[in-house]
Amino acid sequence: MYRLYFRRYASTFSLRYTTKNEPILEYRRDSKEIKQVQIALDEYKSKVTRIPCIVDGKEIWSNNIQKQTLPFDHKHVLAEYCYADGSLIQKAIDSAVKNQFKWDLMPIEQRANIFLKVKFCFFH
Repeated sequence: MYRLYFRRYASTFSLRYTTKNEPILEYRRDSKEIKQVQIALDEYKSKVTRIPCIVDGKEIWSNNIQKQTLPFDHKHVLAEYCYADGSLIQKAIDSAVKNQFKWDLMPIEQRANIFLKVKFCFFH
């Protein structure tokens, strides 16, 4: 039964989306790629990003805030994030179980669009 669903979903998905490999970058000294990486690093190093826990679409902050430092400079704080305790994790599990039925009924095209939207929000 699982295979039948997978085949149906796979055939629907493959008709709508095509894949294309990304170009291979060399990162040679003074190349465009190296300059882009340095600009991105400088941008992230210039600010401290605050990252909350998100449960059921709501931002939640706990009292336990952790700091993420750069791996090559442990004195420079890159981000602060909310560290989830047991009760917050349980809320997230309960929310996921509650919403799993809605996700299962959603057409595969709609699910794929959600992941593509996330990809374009974070990686472009």
